[in-house]
Amino acid sequence: MAEVADLPTEEEVDKMGILQLYLPLRNVGLTDAEVGKLSENDAKAELKRRIRDIQATAAERRRAGQAADNMTEVLEKNNLKQKRLKDLCHSIAAYLPNLDDAIKDQLKTRFDHEAGDILKEVQSHLDKEECFLLVAGETSSGKSTFLNLLLGDKVLPVAFESSTSAICEVKYGMTKQAVVHLREPNDQGQKQITIPLDGTEEHQAELRSYMHLKGAYRDQLPPAKKVEIFWPLPLLEGGIVIVDSPGVGESDMMDKVVADYIPNAFAFLYIINSANAGGVQHDRLGKLLKLYAEKENVFNSESAMFICNKWDLVEAEAPAKEQEEMKTNTFRKLSQMWPDLKESQVFYVSTKKERQILKLNLTMMLTVWHLAYLYVVIG
Repeated sequence: MAEVADLPTEEEVDKMGILQLYLPLRNVGLTDAEVGKLSENDAKAELKRRIRDIQATAAERRRAGQAADNMTEVLEKNNLKQKRLKDLCHSIAAYLPNLDDAIKDQLKTRFDHEAGDILKEVQSHLDKEECFLLVAGETSSGKSTFLNLLLGDKVLPVAFESSTSAICEVKYGMTKQAVVHLREPNDQGQKQITIPLDGTEEHQAELRSYMHLKGAYRDQLPPAKKVEIFWPLPLLEGGIVIVDSPGVGESDMMDKVVADYIPNAFAFLYIINSANAGGVQHDRLGKLLKLYAEKENVFNSESAMFICNKWDLVEAEAPAKEQEEMKTNTFRKLSQMWPDLKESQVFYVSTKKERQILKLNLTMMLTVWHLAYLYVVIG
């Protein structure tokens, strides 16, 4: 396939005769037989179309590279601020024993905690080298399928008769593998099981058995406390961890799995099934936000993104005016549950439109790094 620099401009194509068009057409992927069937005008049109496609693909790659560069810059700034805050915490901790008891009591009354305990908690956050993005949503909202498109690979197993039942952390690793952390040792006395992710159905089925539970079993805690999936994805290389979670509101036990994980997250992505009547299910999302509040996990209002998935089904059934009304109603409902929500935090996407997902991928990754940066510097 030809490189962008080797391609003729559209003006140059217009000046070419049929014989001059042959080599460029072969360079952009047409066979001799395909070229032979084209008239001169059709050949020019096809060559222009192929050139535009190649240029668009190259532009996407450049944007991906720019995104990686931007993330690296933000990460460096984050690490510098993180170091300064760590040093400040150590200085404060060293000075605390010198305070009068009366001042210590005032601090405890003011913050409802011992000053030393607060410092320990802050230091534990500063020591984290990974940025966890929790992905939540209703059952059958298409979380796992969406995440696979977002990540650009079939990383997460998808089961059509059951839903995600265990926390699954997708993080960077050179070797494709899954590490299953069991709640209790298995018959062989193991609490960790490593599964090679080599594309074989045997290993995929083994992974699905830990990640997906059916029917009545979803009222029980899954055997796996969590599953780590390691994958060589450049966008995860800087420390971003994408976390797939059980569907919200399906069962109290699955909600407990999500709630117990909440304190680990810096931000979250909520997937909405647009094909459901009314879109946003207030009871499901409201329940999740209540779980956040109960865990006393403080989020910046901009630390959430809402993905209205399966929007292609809406486009197929509803006229344009009705689609705009649905978007307005969706934003209104979300705004009632999430303070200071901005329109830039709500996306309407189709998992069938992979290019759209790629653009969202870059936007989301930059946003997450920005949020992680704000969390350390301001939070």
